[in-house]
Amino acid sequence: MPGGRRIRGGNYPFCYLKICETVGGFLLVLGGLTLSFVTNVRWLVFFSFGSGTLLLTIICQYVVWRFLPPHVRARIPYDEREAIAKKGDIHSYRQLLKLL
Repeated sequence: MPGGRRIRGGNYPFCYLKICETVGGFLLVLGGLTLSFVTNVRWLVFFSFGSGTLLLTIICQYVVWRFLPPHVRARIPYDEREAIAKKGDIHSYRQLLKLL
């Protein structure tokens, strides 16, 4: 959007949605490599499907939310708005790993 605020990876605050995007990206790479080893389909073709990335992100939002303990979920900001408002006390992957 012209004139709008742009968020790049390093500027994106730590939140639950960032965790889901990271896990989704990891699963996309893992799935692409697995697909290339099992079948004759090249893994770069797998990356060309934008809907696959979106689907994995949505699945990760559900799965990661289910596997995070409730006390951890309460301490992580859900989205960028909550992260900017400093909701919760976990603001990095390092703090999350210490808690788990």
